[in-house]
Amino acid sequence: MKKAIFPFTAIVCQEDIKKALILNVINPSIGGVLIQGSRGTGKTTAVRSIANLLPEIEMVENSPFNCEYKDNCTICSLCQNQVNIIKTPIKIVELPLGATEDRVVGSLNIENALNKGVKSLEPGILASANRNILYIDEINLLDDNLVDILLDSAAMGTNIVEREGISVSHPSRFILVGTMNPEEGELRKQLSDRIGLKISSEDIIDIHDRILIVKRKEEFEKNPSIFINKYKTKEIAIKNKIANAKNLIHEITISDYLIEIIGGISLNLGVEGHRSDITILKTAKTIAAFNNHKDVNENDLEEAIKLVLGNVNQNCNTPENIKNQINKAKQELGQENKDTGENSNSNNMDIDNSNNKDNNNGDNSNNGDIDNNEYTNSGTENNENYDENEFNNELKDENSNNDSSQENNDLSNNLNRENNSNTNNSNNSNTNVDFAENKYERKLNSFLKRNDEVDINKLMKIKGREKKKAYGNRVNSITEKGKYVKSKNSKGNPTDIAIDATIRSAILHSKNGNIKVKKEDLKEKIRKHKSNGLIALVIDLSGSMVSEEKVNKIKSIINLIIKNVNKHKDKLVVIGFKGKDSEIIIPNTKRPLSFSHKLDEITVGGTTPTASGLYKGLEILKREMVNKEYVPILMLLSDGMPNVGLKNHPVRDVLDIGHEIKKNNIYTIIIDFDKKHKHGRNINMELAITTNGRYYDLEGISNQEIAINKILDYERENI
Repeated sequence: MKKAIFPFTAIVCQEDIKKALILNVINPSIGGVLIQGSRGTGKTTAVRSIANLLPEIEMVENSPFNCEYKDNCTICSLCQNQVNIIKTPIKIVELPLGATEDRVVGSLNIENALNKGVKSLEPGILASANRNILYIDEINLLDDNLVDILLDSAAMGTNIVEREGISVSHPSRFILVGTMNPEEGELRKQLSDRIGLKISSEDIIDIHDRILIVKRKEEFEKNPSIFINKYKTKEIAIKNKIANAKNLIHEITISDYLIEIIGGISLNLGVEGHRSDITILKTAKTIAAFNNHKDVNENDLEEAIKLVLGNVNQNCNTPENIKNQINKAKQELGQENKDTGENSNSNNMDIDNSNNKDNNNGDNSNNGDIDNNEYTNSGTENNENYDENEFNNELKDENSNNDSSQENNDLSNNLNRENNSNTNNSNNSNTNVDFAENKYERKLNSFLKRNDEVDINKLMKIKGREKKKAYGNRVNSITEKGKYVKSKNSKGNPTDIAIDATIRSAILHSKNGNIKVKKEDLKEKIRKHKSNGLIALVIDLSGSMVSEEKVNKIKSIINLIIKNVNKHKDKLVVIGFKGKDSEIIIPNTKRPLSFSHKLDEITVGGTTPTASGLYKGLEILKREMVNKEYVPILMLLSDGMPNVGLKNHPVRDVLDIGHEIKKNNIYTIIIDFDKKHKHGRNINMELAITTNGRYYDLEGISNQEIAINKILDYERENI
């Protein structure tokens, strides 16, 4: 049963999304579309609706990879001797977030292996996507190992399968279309850079448009066939226009002047690399083909710049800004041409003057200039050597355990003296002054940085558990996700069977070519994958922490942890405890940066219900552990002064939860960042011993934010 598709031409507004999709169908070399927007703005509807407008392509009949016979460079070995050519519409192939690597890349064909004893490839999603549209909803949530596969295929246009005794390569050129909600996190930069057009779906604020959307949706759901027929004429017109543009695209030309404008705009905006320039060029030519004219004009260029850069650069997010950028590039090109002409005339005059000077032995003005320059350079060189020696002497003094603050003052005074000296000599060479300032500033920063180094071993008071490889790259997977690297004997009823190893085992006792697989032949796959953590940050917001300075410190620490977690693609939940209960400040998320604004809502004060915060963190981690995808990590930041319990005594409750944490094998990090128990009981240390976790004491550390950052990095290496 074919599912009814909402007509593309019935979509209200979202013109940029519709145009970006159409342009990629016409010219797949643009590089795909990334559509960003909040929930319910029609992103997925727009992508699926274009299916009815897709033109037909020629392919080899029964080709598993949709090979194009006339393209000898990308045709696979299976199709090289085939002559039957058929026409088929371009399809939308969806890649689910939960897809395994085998399903995406392809795997061993079990039927052929068992019945024929032949090793052959069972094509995966990348095979189906060749010359079609590959659509990924929530693309920013795609597993890293699948992102790596997409990057390789996008870069080479080929999918190389080396697995289960198979070595096959096949063409894999597709139009990548992804949709995402930015609130759920950012897309991996390497993949984002590969996508040509980045568009934002509009939040429609016009009341009439919103009413129209509701009416059309209701009409479609009430009777899809009548609604589709209503827009059939418009759909056919757009489809014919796309087909005509595909035939015309190779005849489109663009002037050198417009290409120079593209380069000038990219330089003015500080665009990295050349991919954007090339994409703007291709998009402008495709727009011209869609508009049915063979020469790219300035209007085509403006629209192309908006589609390519409008969502990534604020200077190109409106038509007015784009026009300003184009005019600025034009002015610079005009000035450059003018300067080129003047320089040409100046060079001719210099040649004539030099000939006259060669014949005039009495003119020594140039020699005087050279002598002055040599004197200036020599003076600067001596000053640099002097100051460098002076700086090195200070470092030696510092290593001899002299007073560090006095040394810093001496060092600053020396730098000030040198800067004053350079200022007095600024008439000789401004360049030398700037160079000296930058040079000594770098030396000073390096010097101060070395004084601020954090020794993890000195901070760690309780080492806790031994190192076990559970976090990082190439960790043994306990799910069916990850790269298949080898096999092992099966125990019980395996769900992730290693077909190649199972068949090899069965062959050993087969007779007359009949392969019979017995239970003892079953082998299970061992997979490696990148393992990330779920960090439950439990932080003390009680009255014992009250002061404006400490509130700012707490916010700064949480903000630093958010950035650290985002960098390593971990998950984070932030729980604060105060008064009689705890509260979730940032919910369990892979994209904590999206919730940074929650830090402004933090308030402190009241009693210290440490047990409540620990219990809430424990429950969140236990629920997440069911999926076995993330390493559970509980991180407590407190002064170790609980005074409100859950059921019993506050300290007793904390230690009881500690036993439960240990029982569930949850990695625990306890950080004492405002110690109040110098002569009393250290509850934080007792909790670390109970949980078999690690305990860090930050007393006396001036920059605790840097210390916590280093602790997190150290823990990742030792989990």
